[in-house]
Amino acid sequence: MRLGSWPTLYLFLLLLFAAEGKAQERSITLAASPVLQDTGFLKFLLPRFSLKHSIRVNVTLLQNDAVVAGGADVVLTSVRRPMYPGALEIVGSGKPALSGFEQTFYVLETGQRGGATIKHAARFSKWLLSETGQRMIGDYTVEDQRVFTAGAATDTQETEIVFNGDAAVGERLSLQHCGRCHVVSEKNRMNGLGSTPSFALLRTFIDWDRRFEAFFTLNPHPAFTQIDGITEPFDISHPSPISPLQLTLDDLGAILAYVAKLEPADLGAPIRHQ
Repeated sequence: MRLGSWPTLYLFLLLLFAAEGKAQERSITLAASPVLQDTGFLKFLLPRFSLKHSIRVNVTLLQNDAVVAGGADVVLTSVRRPMYPGALEIVGSGKPALSGFEQTFYVLETGQRGGATIKHAARFSKWLLSETGQRMIGDYTVEDQRVFTAGAATDTQETEIVFNGDAAVGERLSLQHCGRCHVVSEKNRMNGLGSTPSFALLRTFIDWDRRFEAFFTLNPHPAFTQIDGITEPFDISHPSPISPLQLTLDDLGAILAYVAKLEPADLGAPIRHQ
């Protein structure tokens, strides 16, 4: 692009900064007890929320469950009604979200930055306390052992599986990126690896939606999958055969919409023992 004059340059920079500011609005800062970070739980949980709501969650750690370093929009702490210094206002008492390590952790909203972040923070709390968020808490395991248990009593539910992406685009992306290993459909029936399950087989799993929503957290995908605004940057120290696979949240939504339309594989009748 050629910038012919200072007014043109000024307009360009103004639009650039406006776009950047708009992107920054789609984020919140979560202050959490260190144990939630140390166990790897937040790395498991937060991408799932970001995927569903397109809201990035930045994490800062609490000090002694009492001081927020740099402030926060949402707090996950073992203190139900903590007192924080400065202008950090807690909106109501915390609601129990999860339990573990002989502690109950409460979710609180601060209303610190105002504006859209208040809505984003409320959305995070609502999701965490919903049936979906509570199920995610129970799904997190380390060495096949559940680390935390759900701790909320709420009538807020998110049970309906609805993906609003473009299924046709999702099919194309699935064949392009996933078809190297998985049989996506009849179009690549002879190209997948025998050691990886087909999409139709994955659709028979009761938790197929959660597996696809967070596939980038399941091995071997973290080594190469890049979800814009969600995953950590690609590790350039990987050997050359490993190259980044880059997707956006819209791409992932399209893949989910496509998979939702697939017929689960017919596995036949259960084996009967006589």
